[in-house]
Amino acid sequence: MSGEETIPSAEVRPKRSARIGPVLVLVGVVIYLVACFMPYGDFKLPPEVQSQMATSQGPSGPMPIAQMPSGERPGGQGFLSFIDLFSTRTLFDTHVAAYSGINAVGGFVGLFAGIAVVALLSVIALLADDPHRASLWLVSAVAAWGLTFLGSLMADLALVDPAVGYWFLLLSLAVVVAGASVALVTTRAGSLSS
Repeated sequence: MSGEETIPSAEVRPKRSARIGPVLVLVGVVIYLVACFMPYGDFKLPPEVQSQMATSQGPSGPMPIAQMPSGERPGGQGFLSFIDLFSTRTLFDTHVAAYSGINAVGGFVGLFAGIAVVALLSVIALLADDPHRASLWLVSAVAAWGLTFLGSLMADLALVDPAVGYWFLLLSLAVVVAGASVALVTTRAGSLSS
């Protein structure tokens, strides 16, 4: 026509649809980050453990453990402090804020490193010239992080009465997995049509 090169719509469509999955993954990442700072759940113990821990001898007779100073509690700063820490706290509180030094770093890495890799690969998939290959990397990272995180959430059901933060973490996992699936399907369809 006037010297301008036009791009057929068939070539543009796969690139646009290939971006939907990584964007959905990033939405899931944002939900995850917000959920880490929402109330996670109340710590629960089996009834037989609760009855054993319900009272302890204080200076003037039996005293509820919750009223004892932490240094005088059975187990000191160990398991019972962990129980106090877990009561209606956020996931960030239980993994990072309650610790100092290398333990806080370990909690931070455990909580955010996997999702950071997923977010980085999602951004790479958005910007990639070869969205199919980038989507394969993204799906691999989501599989590794998602299965590990799902296992953690399932294990926590034995210890926690879930609060809103728990359910938002589960929602974030579902959105991230859905986004990775959409990314894989749309880039695969795009590569087959070209």
